[in-house]
Amino acid sequence: MAIVGIKAGIIEICKLCAGEGNPPLSKECIRQYVGEGMPKAGRNEYDVYRCLLWCLGRARKASARKETENTDGTISGVMSERKRLLKNKADREELEMAVLQKDLISIATYKKSRIELILNTKARILAVPARVASKLVGETSRILIQGIIEKELKEALSALAEGK
Repeated sequence: MAIVGIKAGIIEICKLCAGEGNPPLSKECIRQYVGEGMPKAGRNEYDVYRCLLWCLGRARKASARKETENTDGTISGVMSERKRLLKNKADREELEMAVLQKDLISIATYKKSRIELILNTKARILAVPARVASKLVGETSRILIQGIIEKELKEALSALAEGK
């Protein structure tokens, strides 16, 4: 065979491995192929015959597994798609289980509970002056007035903390 022993650089091997009529593979794709076992003759040097045989073997294996090669050099097929779908299904079921066990809530539920908390806090704090005003009528001691206000605010905040 005339092709045996012919060496090519990465640019040429990108074109040859892509096949006639196809855009050349990227240098990264060739590096990935080398990582998967495509032979190299040296630094940035490839034995054309051995590389083409390797690519042919890779394509045959993919074909036997009913897989196709994507433009980025990755392979997808029925088995990989089935694995992806099973993983997605398992992830979805895990989320559903977390919701059922009350470990996870929806954003809408979270927002609703935060709004309720804010409204309760506002109502309790705004109610303090009305409750305190009658207790403070006639008081002249600044320390006593401050103590009564603090006590009422602490009671309002404690009630909120207890969820009342």
